Amino acid sequence: MTSFYVSASQGLNSNSGSLESPWQTIQHALNTAPSSATINLRTGVYQEELSVKRSQTLRVYPGELVVLAGSAGNSEPSTGPSTGPSTGPSTGPATGPSTGPATGPSTGPSTGPSTGPSTGQQLAVPAYFDPPSSQWQILDAAVPKVGIVYGGPANGPWTQKLQTYTTQIAKSQALGCDWLGYVHITGGRRPLNEVLADVDKWYSWYNVNGIFVDEVESSAPLTYTKALCDHIRSKAAKTTIIFNVAGTQDSQKHMDNVDIICPFEGRANQYLNYQPQAWMKNYPSNRFLHIIFSCAQSELGAVMAASKTKNVKYMYVTSLAESPNPFDSLPPSSFWNQELSLL
Repeated sequence: MTSFYVSASQGLNSNSGSLESPWQTIQHALNTAPSSATINLRTGVYQEELSVKRSQTLRVYPGELVVLAGSAGNSEPSTGPSTGPSTGPSTGPATGPSTGPATGPSTGPSTGPSTGPSTGQQLAVPAYFDPPSSQWQILDAAVPKVGIVYGGPANGPWTQKLQTYTTQIAKSQALGCDWLGYVHITGGRRPLNEVLADVDKWYSWYNVNGIFVDEVESSAPLTYTKALCDHIRSKAAKTTIIFNVAGTQDSQKHMDNVDIICPFEGRANQYLNYQPQAWMKNYPSNRFLHIIFSCAQSELGAVMAASKTKNVKYMYVTSLAESPNPFDSLPPSSFWNQELSLL
């Protein structure tokens, strides 16, 4: 049986269709490959409405992830090979790019506690992998289920502007996803002027939607964190601030200054026993983010079910272990697809 290959990011339709010289689009492969051929799809997002005229087999290249996104914006991630002939485009549930406004967090901190209902969950993804990458295509295809992405090239904006980040951030924003730059404060021990300089770079170089502030320990003085928030707010009319306060017991003091806090970051087995502090139930779910790593796929359903009892809108769960870094890659495709389906 003859095999051909397609790669949305690396192929050209003028190529031969071999593994080393793949085509770019599925439709070109369907039109060009003979009947009974097997067409192998490499990782990527394929925004095509397919027309099938002969019996051919489409399969996902082993270990890779493919998203089929039709012209109407419908997409369905696929992670395993097809066992039969192609029958046309996916008609599965929509996980493709939003064509409307962003559905992320509010443009400023809550002005007081609320007991209003939850507005549904979204992913807030820590993306510490540099663009361009097929993983960014996967993230973009999951908007609006992915509502926030945050990260950076080197624990911050780095020392110079990177065009690859400029391009990717603008693309994510155009799809309706908020992009937040990463800074760390080491519990308030990092000089404030250094942190503010990083904030300035994020906005001037990349026009981000906000800032994710890491290492907000209990030792961080309120005067320090408030000055930081005031500076971030001065950069744009609409901005989102997330504080990672995991492990602290006095995080309520930050609620008047930030949009979202992350009170939990830890392993899945710890999360199943985690109970939010009593005061948290007085705020709406869109003020909270939970980050879970070292989650076996067999635990994912229980973790996501537990999250729906903990008054939290923004989630991220990964199977990757704490060491060396659970956020330098997305989880395997089968885990990722299940996580999206459980929101």
